[in-house]
Amino acid sequence: MCKRALNTICPPGWNSFSGNCYWFVSNPNLLTTWYEAQRKCFNLGALLLTIKSEQEQFYINGFLPDLQQVEVPDIWIGLSDKETDGTFQWEDKKPVTFQNWAPSHPHNTANMWDCGQIYTGDVEGKWETTSCFRNLGYVCKMAGGHNIRPTSAPGRVVSVDNENDSNNKVLYR
Repeated sequence: MCKRALNTICPPGWNSFSGNCYWFVSNPNLLTTWYEAQRKCFNLGALLLTIKSEQEQFYINGFLPDLQQVEVPDIWIGLSDKETDGTFQWEDKKPVTFQNWAPSHPHNTANMWDCGQIYTGDVEGKWETTSCFRNLGYVCKMAGGHNIRPTSAPGRVVSVDNENDSNNKVLYR
């Protein structure tokens, strides 16, 4: 008998990986601040992306070229120093055990909150820090198989393979 892993059950529009569900928000018209992205994820029953392993980082890295192609230069991740200035932790209050910082990061701006981002043009998905008030894309993450709050239907669902339509600036995965 052949054994294979069961797929994680995720809501429509969400992607499944290793027991979790991921929602990539990359419509340039929906770029938002870290705080607003955090609130939007929470309203969906999720958190901003936390990356806990190299395998999960590789999974996220696979989406970066698509995000770059639709002109989303950076995406928020659930890292910040809002609890203690200069000490970065995940939004779920867990310490950072796996790290993928870009050279010279994290940066700490004294007496200001700094938030984590991934530059989508970096295929290694290196983490950086920046002002939490920039407008970026974001990724929500939740454990798979949970009851979730309903997500609103996207305005358009577009494949980045459709290069004939110059208005295709939206990517929902």
